[in-house]
Amino acid sequence: MDGRDYSGGFRTRRADGSPATLHVYATAGYAAGKQGKRIAGVVFVARDVTNAVEVEQAARVKEEQFRAVLALTADAVLLLDERGKVLKANRAMAELVGKDENELLEMTLSSLVTPGVIEQVTEGFARLWRTGAAEFAAEFVGMAGSPAQVEFRATVLNLYGQRVALAVGRRQTAEEERSREAAAEHKYERMFAAVRDAVFLHRADGPILDANEGAVGMFGMPRQKLIGRSIEKLLPPASRTWLARLQRVILSSGEFHGEGIGLRHDHTEFPMELSSSLVELDGEKLVITVARDISERRRAEAAVRSSEHLHRTTLAAMSDPAHVVDRDYRIVLVNEAYRSWCRGLGAGEKVAGGNLFETHPFLGDRVREEYERVFATGRPLRTEETTILRGRRIETETQKLPVVEDGVVSRVLTVMRDVTDRKRHEEILRRLADTATGFVELPVGADLYLYAAERLAELLPGAVFAVCEYDEEKATLTVRRLVGLTEAELAAVVAALGASPEGMVLEDVPPDVHEVLMNGSPREVAGGLHEAMLGRVPEPACRELERGLGIEKAVSIGLRRESRLYGNATFYLRKGQRLDPGLVETFIGQWAIALERQEAELALAESEERYSSLFAGAPVGIYRTTPAGRVLMANPALVRMLGYESFEEMARLDLEQAAFQPGYDRAEFKRRMENDGEVVGLESTWTRADGGKLYIRENARAVRGPDGSIQYYEGTVEDLTERHRAEERERAERERAETYLDIAGVIIVALDEQGRVALVNRRGCEVLGTTEDDALGSDWVERFVPAADRKKTRATFAALMRGEVEPAEEFENLVLSASGEERLVHWHNVLLRDPEGNITGMLSSGEDVTERRAAENALRELRDNAPVGLFRTTADGRFLSANPAAVRIAGYENEKEMLNAPVVSMYADPAQRDEMRALLAREGSVTNYEIRSRRPDGSIFFALFDIRMVPGPDGKPCYFDGAVRDITAQKAAEQARRESEEQLEAMLETSPDGIAVHQEGRVVMMNPAGVRMLGYDDPAEVVGKSVPDFLHPDEKDEVLARMRRIIETGPTGTAATARFRRRDGSYVPLEVANARLDWKGRPAIQVVFRDITARLESQWALAESEQRYRNVVERALDGIVIIKEGRIVYLNPQLAAMAGLTVEECLGRPFADFLHPDEREKVAERYRCRMSGEAVPENYETVLLHRDGRPVRVELKAGGIEHEGGPADLVFVRDITPRHRAESD
Repeated sequence: MDGRDYSGGFRTRRADGSPATLHVYATAGYAAGKQGKRIAGVVFVARDVTNAVEVEQAARVKEEQFRAVLALTADAVLLLDERGKVLKANRAMAELVGKDENELLEMTLSSLVTPGVIEQVTEGFARLWRTGAAEFAAEFVGMAGSPAQVEFRATVLNLYGQRVALAVGRRQTAEEERSREAAAEHKYERMFAAVRDAVFLHRADGPILDANEGAVGMFGMPRQKLIGRSIEKLLPPASRTWLARLQRVILSSGEFHGEGIGLRHDHTEFPMELSSSLVELDGEKLVITVARDISERRRAEAAVRSSEHLHRTTLAAMSDPAHVVDRDYRIVLVNEAYRSWCRGLGAGEKVAGGNLFETHPFLGDRVREEYERVFATGRPLRTEETTILRGRRIETETQKLPVVEDGVVSRVLTVMRDVTDRKRHEEILRRLADTATGFVELPVGADLYLYAAERLAELLPGAVFAVCEYDEEKATLTVRRLVGLTEAELAAVVAALGASPEGMVLEDVPPDVHEVLMNGSPREVAGGLHEAMLGRVPEPACRELERGLGIEKAVSIGLRRESRLYGNATFYLRKGQRLDPGLVETFIGQWAIALERQEAELALAESEERYSSLFAGAPVGIYRTTPAGRVLMANPALVRMLGYESFEEMARLDLEQAAFQPGYDRAEFKRRMENDGEVVGLESTWTRADGGKLYIRENARAVRGPDGSIQYYEGTVEDLTERHRAEERERAERERAETYLDIAGVIIVALDEQGRVALVNRRGCEVLGTTEDDALGSDWVERFVPAADRKKTRATFAALMRGEVEPAEEFENLVLSASGEERLVHWHNVLLRDPEGNITGMLSSGEDVTERRAAENALRELRDNAPVGLFRTTADGRFLSANPAAVRIAGYENEKEMLNAPVVSMYADPAQRDEMRALLAREGSVTNYEIRSRRPDGSIFFALFDIRMVPGPDGKPCYFDGAVRDITAQKAAEQARRESEEQLEAMLETSPDGIAVHQEGRVVMMNPAGVRMLGYDDPAEVVGKSVPDFLHPDEKDEVLARMRRIIETGPTGTAATARFRRRDGSYVPLEVANARLDWKGRPAIQVVFRDITARLESQWALAESEQRYRNVVERALDGIVIIKEGRIVYLNPQLAAMAGLTVEECLGRPFADFLHPDEREKVAERYRCRMSGEAVPENYETVLLHRDGRPVRVELKAGGIEHEGGPADLVFVRDITPRHRAESD
């Protein structure tokens, strides 16, 4: 936001997901103000340059590929013009002739070759220009002065409009072989150093010969100290017997694997894993030992053992039965609780180790499926099972938990819990809950004693009990129901009592009995049935009845609520029967509450009856509702008010479910009633049955029961709907006028005659950054006019108020917002007058045009600074406007000069203008339309046009808007790319070397030379094949590893030798050089290779020839010696024997040392004469001196030779002592 323009490119994606490259020009748009220019926005112009970038990128890729081929190939490459002058040479060519690449430029081919082949090279060069392709041989003077033979293949190219020759030649060098061997050796050295484990090379008896960096780090001592130390010194004393064991094992089997203890330089010990192998190097048997630190593994194993111990301890401490089974359902671990559980089932204690389903045959297929699911999914499973065992119902809750080892569920831990008692209690609690619900749902007036007796019989099956009702006024107990007797037993009771027990009244309940029953807890009746009947039945009859029924004792519990006794229940327990006190107390409590509620409801019904007439005739609404949301009462006025047909319809509503939809929160209403006991004058809205709104005023009070809890709410409701409607009409009229001002999209301000704000609408407040209340009464000029304009504005306003001037109908000026920002407003003004015509103020409407003016300025500035040419023309071909870029592209001095020129003058071919006009008439616009254009100076350029027709009201063209871009440079780049591609294709076609590209292990390109080397006819037969299919099995791993390194590290790979499989299955030896490159946007490897079959055969033949020559020389009868600069550089054993010495004792010594002192000067003179070129006899006699001092007469035959780059003497020496002795005899 510093105001500077920006121009640059970036990449993005189109709506269809395809990539695009844009060139963006951005400029800031300014708005003028009293405080100077400020940035009002930013305008962007983007141009799609995807095609241009792709063309340039393709050209760069082709150029990089061509340069990579030149740099990578070991062949000599020359680019020559028609005169034979060097335009370009690669490094291999420069090294061949011993010059720098730049020195070769401007030299001619004839000046580089030896004089003897100039005519031959000239003839081949002429043939090249005639036919377009040729092959010829050339001889160059190499770096050491020796001639170098090179075979060239050449072709003619059209490059940058010029015919040039591309020549590619080949020469083999010994240095390449040595370089490859050094690289291979360096590769293995790096691999040895990079291994993380410790690696030692040592003798079998211990001394270390070499160690890698992993050993240095593991044992904490430098490599120099490790070398020479016995490997047993790296072990603690207690473990040094390992070396003797290693020697025995490795010398017998060739390898050793095991574990041991290592000793670091700081004397700390650590566990390690050892692996040793016997190898043979330079004829000596050595041992390679790899040591790996396994401290982390040992710690992990210890952690596993600790975890296992923890699991066993935890399992043993569990109170619930638990066992662990493996995948074969074998019980592998149990706790004491499980053993105890098994004993209770009669399964015995020895369950561990047995099969789960054989140990517990009552487990069915469903349990087996559950285990299978846990083993398969690895998820815990919780289930409940019911088992009938020996007539006993057992309820268990089981959890099956997976035990995961190495990512697989190997075992399952099962934890069981006996929930039989819990289930039984849950069932009792459920029945009690059902009983409580039944008590609540009974209608008013139902016989609760009979209902309670029926439910109690369900809860206590087999129990014998009597239910009695207590009359507080009469102090009597009436037997309402006797439960639990058979018909025979009931007949016996009737006979004993002399009447049916049900309906029997026990009068005059004593106070002590009343007190006991009020206690509310079960109490055993000491006198049994006799006391339970309050002594009203003779004791002998009661005892006889007890014996007949098998009754051991009677337990009674009072049915009471607070200070009120409703009756009692007496239970007659037979032998072996027990009573659950908690169950009975809970049930009796529910029963007493139901009796109390029934009593209250009956009283309420009676009260309602008394007040029903008043309730029905009241003009206001009257209601009674419960806190739970039930409507107990509503008078006819409230029913009508809410629009219901009857009270019954209204009573079906649940107020807790937002019935009436009151305008207040019901929870808050209930809270106020609980805390305050009433609400007074609460005005709100309710919703009628037909959905209409009802405005009400509500008064309500809470009615509480004896325990202080709220029983219900009573309230009155007054209908305020008509009054509210009248108020709403008045409010709507008042707000309508304000709305008209607020919804207006312009600023409306009214000022009184003192210049104070009398009215401002919402839009005005938004622009001024204030509120209506804050703005009203403010001095307009002082607060909302910039300081620089206040004096003038105040004077003008005063003149207007005096009537001295008329207000301008329209004008623009700046206003000042509350934040200090200045905004430009376009105003319309009118004076306000009273009925007498006096001026009382001014009413103004204005529009904030700040952004509009800034945008107009920004667009104007953008047009002038845009890098793209923008113009407008008429339908008849005249320029109406043009920005500076368009003027510059079209070649004019200024816009005026361009506007005076006809549009057709820009077309180099007028027919193109006719095509464009036809296209515009048909389509209405053109995009990326390329035109060959002409500037006023006659120069030709290429332009890309985007033109849009702007129609007039009649639909005919009114004018044309367009944009133009100069694409001359882009066209040149495309031409360069095409020429670069042709150059690369020619290089590939003419190169005698094979050139290929493979990507992701498959061949994607191969030139004809490479196809021929591999025995194929067409590149299509090779493309797509897998690279490993071409490799010899013995070399495949090494070659693939080298390919991976080239892809990962990037630098050009060194040359290497490998055998490649030909089409017929045979293998051809190739010299291969690799480099990484990008092929169609992804990494690939470029390979340059040549057939070295001939070279290898030549080397083999040379080695064989040298061996034959050496065998002849070594076995010759004559002595042979080569003398250079007076010293012996070679001699055979026969000559050394003549002197009584060995070959090693003779080499390097002066030849004169072996001559008799009398002969040395004569021989030296002959040697000097021969070296100076004088004629001397080839054969002559002389005398050598034997080691023991005796003379040896010999015949010498000498001649000059070239040896190791210099002149030397080759001398044949024959011992003629026997012949000379014979002649003397």
